Amino acid sequence: MELDAYRGKRILITGGTGYLGTNLIQGLVHTPCTIIRLGRPTAAFVSVDGIACIEDVVGDIRDREIWPSLLEGVDYVFHLAAYEHKHGSEHDPVLDLEVNALSVLHLLEVCRQEKYFPKIVFVSSTNIVGLPSKIPIDETSVDNPLTVYAIHKLMAEKYLQYYAREFHLQSVTLRLSNVYGPAPDDESAAHVVLNRIIRKAVRGGPLTLYKNHSCVRDYVFVDDVTTAFLMAGISREAASGQYFVIGTGVGCRIMDAVNLIAERTALRTGRRPAVEVKPTEPLEAIEWRNSVADMSRFRVATGWSPRVFLIEGIDRTIDYFLNDREKAVR
Repeated sequence: MELDAYRGKRILITGGTGYLGTNLIQGLVHTPCTIIRLGRPTAAFVSVDGIACIEDVVGDIRDREIWPSLLEGVDYVFHLAAYEHKHGSEHDPVLDLEVNALSVLHLLEVCRQEKYFPKIVFVSSTNIVGLPSKIPIDETSVDNPLTVYAIHKLMAEKYLQYYAREFHLQSVTLRLSNVYGPAPDDESAAHVVLNRIIRKAVRGGPLTLYKNHSCVRDYVFVDDVTTAFLMAGISREAASGQYFVIGTGVGCRIMDAVNLIAERTALRTGRRPAVEVKPTEPLEAIEWRNSVADMSRFRVATGWSPRVFLIEGIDRTIDYFLNDREKAVR
């Protein structure tokens, strides 16, 4: 894609050391621009090769006081930092609120008060629609968030819409389907579900299915998501606080995706990991969703469309976890 719009620009990426942030930086690093890579105090800043100037900043997005200096002179903000409660871990709804919603309000209020006008791209989730009555889902689907994470993501979206309407702060939200694929480092790559399954397959398995194994999901490759971010940032049509659904438009049952991972792993390693079912494992309501994205509205607005579909994406991710970087490279 054409990245000339980012030449010479100052770009803030929150969550800059995370899975989406590290991939976005790879998408920009060969463009002459300045990237402010914001990471939390415990983050590891991996070295990056390219011509972009990278400024590493350690900070907590929950702290309003960090935002004025971060935003000064910034042309684009990619707000990718997020917190999501993982099944089986301790639930912290206040932390969820502060990271996923309050940080957005801090960002917008500082922009309003200091008269900063960057273009904001915010990452959200198709989980906001909950258990849809029909698929595919699109921008007309009814919102019914079933998790604290989805509730706070929706709250942040409403802040962005309000500030776009009342104070002319340009923003666009991308509601992502299930993202997967390589990252510059294994730790961040393993933060997403399908990647963890692929990594486990490469290590010999076994792979686990649960009671929801017949549910349908839309798996979108991380390179395509990076391109969607960049195209959203420069699109004039995507600037008024609206949100767009991002995916491939192709659904796959969870059981079929897991068995495909096992088969493609066997082709590369000679060993097919076992697939086992745990029918008694308790699941949250959101895990029973069927979700396929209709991304036609975003395609019309920006020209974006996915290029990597599931078999190729799984193969490239298997190669990545096998440390065959030449095959996994973009």
